[in-house]
Amino acid sequence: RFEEAGYRQWGRAMQDDITDGVRYLIGQGIADPKRICIYGASYGGYAAMWGVIKTPDLYRCGVSLAGISDLRDQMNAGGLFDDSTRVSREVTRARVGDPELDGPALDEVSPLRHVEKVGAPLLIAHGNLDRRVPYSQSREMVRALEAAGKPVEWMPIDGQGHAMDGVAARAAYYARVMNFLGDTSYSRIA
Repeated sequence: RFEEAGYRQWGRAMQDDITDGVRYLIGQGIADPKRICIYGASYGGYAAMWGVIKTPDLYRCGVSLAGISDLRDQMNAGGLFDDSTRVSREVTRARVGDPELDGPALDEVSPLRHVEKVGAPLLIAHGNLDRRVPYSQSREMVRALEAAGKPVEWMPIDGQGHAMDGVAARAAYYARVMNFLGDTSYSRIA
């Protein structure tokens, strides 16, 4: 039941859980509301982008690694899991949504469709060899953010797939993240 409660809840109840957790930490005095950045990879990268859209006043910044920006496009490109059989496609569509039947509902919670609502600077990174979440998901989000005049930093990661292999790639990525978090030009983390 717990797993099924999250079916078709991307950007909805699943995001609300993240928001509720952050607000709880603020209420307990554990988190400083002026210093919160949302960070994640893959689904977490999606949640980071969606967080600065759905709850723009909650986050000072967001970091997305290999995040999904357009759910309909992702589902049309082969879904999120093994999409090689009829059964696997049915399972994926039950969990996330069918791009043909649920396209408008997927668009409602796709960051790419709502860049005008982005309320905090984003760092978006993606490996150019990613076969799970196409590189274009991040590249198109960055282009849309730039066109909308939103603060965004783009870090394409050459030679990397969905998970970064090797110490050098990880070190470069995390150095960039730390620089982004410490950048005061956006008045983020003071």
